[in-house]
Amino acid sequence: MEPFCRECEKRGIELVFLDGSHGVNVDEILAAWKRNPAFAEDLDYNLEDPNIKDTIQKMNPRGWWEYNKERTLALGSGDTLDLVREALEKQRFDGVFGFSQGGALAAITAAVLERPALYPSFLRDGKPIHPPLLIDPVTTRILTPSFKTLTLHILGEKDTIVPTRGTQALVALSENCRMIKHDGASWTAFYCDFIENPSFDIPAPVAEVRKISLL
Repeated sequence: MEPFCRECEKRGIELVFLDGSHGVNVDEILAAWKRNPAFAEDLDYNLEDPNIKDTIQKMNPRGWWEYNKERTLALGSGDTLDLVREALEKQRFDGVFGFSQGGALAAITAAVLERPALYPSFLRDGKPIHPPLLIDPVTTRILTPSFKTLTLHILGEKDTIVPTRGTQALVALSENCRMIKHDGASWTAFYCDFIENPSFDIPAPVAEVRKISLL
């Protein structure tokens, strides 16, 4: 994140960070890594290290919601949307940017700002708290049938929290989007280019690009 933040600062892009409203279950992270050790290796973690759990816990990993055992409900999503609402009420934003689970939250935020009546806490005196952006039962209702905000989806094959099928499901709900498969390299300049000028015409760092537009 540090190179990305430095590049944004150099370009005059102001970033506002929100901390995840929920602590991440470290045991679940370790279980996911053990199912696919390549994830841990890419992050320079040794799964045989007896102190690995303590090491990760000290980082205080955060998330936006947790899933029930059946993975049919996003527990705590209401608290997270309240946190987002508070930030949106304080100032105006041109877009939202999220990694992993935060990418799903970014899409939900864009969708609810298009149709705030679907989630009334985003209304004040019957009016939206924030205009639409330039770029569980609750989230399902908001995203159904789709949303139109121009959206860039980065498919992270090494994401230990959101599987590939989760990203593809979100892409299917986006009417005006671009999906690119991340190859693990640094994409700082590309991200900043897109933030400065949200467009499908910006060259991607990799050749595999899929554009989707149902408009």
